[in-house]
Amino acid sequence: MCLGRVIVAIGAENSRLKPKLYEYIFVGCDVLSLLLQGVGGGLAATAKDSKGSRRGVDIMIAGLISQVVTMSLFLALWADFALRTRRAKISGSLSRMQPALYESLRSNKSFNIFQWSLFTATVLIFVRCIYRVAELWDGFGGKLANHESTFMIFEGPMIIITVAAITVFHPGRVFGDFWIPAGKGVTSKAKLAEESDASVVLNNAEWTNTAYHRVDQPDNVV
Repeated sequence: MCLGRVIVAIGAENSRLKPKLYEYIFVGCDVLSLLLQGVGGGLAATAKDSKGSRRGVDIMIAGLISQVVTMSLFLALWADFALRTRRAKISGSLSRMQPALYESLRSNKSFNIFQWSLFTATVLIFVRCIYRVAELWDGFGGKLANHESTFMIFEGPMIIITVAAITVFHPGRVFGDFWIPAGKGVTSKAKLAEESDASVVLNNAEWTNTAYHRVDQPDNVV
């Protein structure tokens, strides 16, 4: 969700995918991964024999591997966007691609640091996913699954640093009023004004409709 908005603000012409597709594709892949892990964990926990437990673990591993694969693709697309943006900047064509609507956002130092915090968070989650695949590969009784030092390095700390990075540079605070229009792919002030006017009309219509029904009803109902 964040990367799609970053791409809109910087210039979607340098992205292989439309900004909105990042949200649809990769959130969908995450949901599938979580479902597989949940089903696998449930089967492993309720299994009555080692064979059933192993089946559950295998499903969990399949969910984790799918997450690693989709995150690899996500990082590859992100890296491609960064390289294409850099080439456009060197050639001098980047300024023509960038929407003027987000000029103040791009010039904000917090926006640049936010991109690094987002990258850090993504890489740390990616590392943790790889660790979890290796951890469960030999089942819950495997050597790595019972190695405490490795667990304390690659499990909790990865998420603690991730949450800290996104909290300090929270996307809602960094983007501010640009969060919603960037999510919709709005790139011009005219389009933003058009959507804002439509929103105002809708809100007024809802208020008028509510007020009309309230006036029309008996006092005891009001």
